[in-house]
Amino acid sequence: FSVRSVTIPLREGQWFDEPAYLVGGGPSLRDFDWRLLTGRRNVIAVNMAYWKVPTASIWFSEDYRVIDLALEDCVVECERRARHWTDFIGVKILHALDPAFADHARRKDESVHIIERSRKDKFWAQSFDEGLSSSSNSMIGALNLADILGANPIYLLGVDCNKPKEGERFIQNFHSCYPASWRVAATQLTDFSNDFKLWAAPHLSHRTVLNANPTSAVTCWPKISTQEVFKCH
Repeated sequence: FSVRSVTIPLREGQWFDEPAYLVGGGPSLRDFDWRLLTGRRNVIAVNMAYWKVPTASIWFSEDYRVIDLALEDCVVECERRARHWTDFIGVKILHALDPAFADHARRKDESVHIIERSRKDKFWAQSFDEGLSSSSNSMIGALNLADILGANPIYLLGVDCNKPKEGERFIQNFHSCYPASWRVAATQLTDFSNDFKLWAAPHLSHRTVLNANPTSAVTCWPKISTQEVFKCH
């Protein structure tokens, strides 16, 4: 594979042995006290999570459409979404899985830094120039990013993958930002969970990864309550 030169304002090992907080979109965060993350170091907000964590160190996604969505000047839950994107002062990183996605992101927002997909097979990057691992969801790439930065421990928030029980309504995210056409089928949650278990976890055996949702269907890492997370650090 070809190694690409990547220019982003981050250094490999920059978070060496420091805790990191990776924030997903799972519905377990509906009642989360977002003030706990305000001003905290080493936070990666995945996809639309930046909206609730404006002081995050990094916004990360593999879905270029999130940039389009973020730039729409519409009102969501009584707040103007585009303002949150414009005011976000962290490093914005798109892992572009196709060159066309990178071009699209550059046209939409020049402040977004691009890491281009370097290979199509499953692998785990050891440096930014190698690209990043990619799989069924953006949290896989975010975990690879945190690993390259040297974070330890890594706390996961909003990583749920819980299928609805019979008769229950499927709630995909803690927010209502995504259009109906973006909804993930409940059956895809098994794929997400398997990617964490079979792909990410073996490559992160040298890190302490803790899932801050005691009821998460992702069981490959020890679980911890959010109270314990923020009591520890």
